[in-house]
Amino acid sequence: AAIAKGYGITLVLEASSYATSTVIHSCRNIRDMLDELRLDNVKAMIDTNAVYMAGEDFEDCVRLLGSDLIHMHFIDARPGAYCLVPGEGEMPLGHYLEILAQYGYKGVLTPELWGNTYVQDPETALKNSVAYCLRRI
Repeated sequence: AAIAKGYGITLVLEASSYATSTVIHSCRNIRDMLDELRLDNVKAMIDTNAVYMAGEDFEDCVRLLGSDLIHMHFIDARPGAYCLVPGEGEMPLGHYLEILAQYGYKGVLTPELWGNTYVQDPETALKNSVAYCLRRI
């Protein structure tokens, strides 16, 4: 983090599933790490799939991370299918956007179209992801 700060870079912590990380699995883990580090160039992000997989409450995560929340992987999921275009899963992403507005979130939303689901037509998947969000703001 000290080296990154010298270059004007902010690092972002993301929770991941137990299958892909041995350190941070929840928004609580992110908060604890931020509080331990106390560095102004280390911030938080939420991956909506990680929240879904961990069974966390989205609003609790937004509230817990507060002003340290600067980035988000905004993607959908359903059992057995993750990193989907918003609206193709079962997550209440429209409600999540309302929560973000309620808490004054000014960070970035990005799709994370990971895996083979959209490999044949990633451009349409990206356009559909953006369109979903634009219809709700």
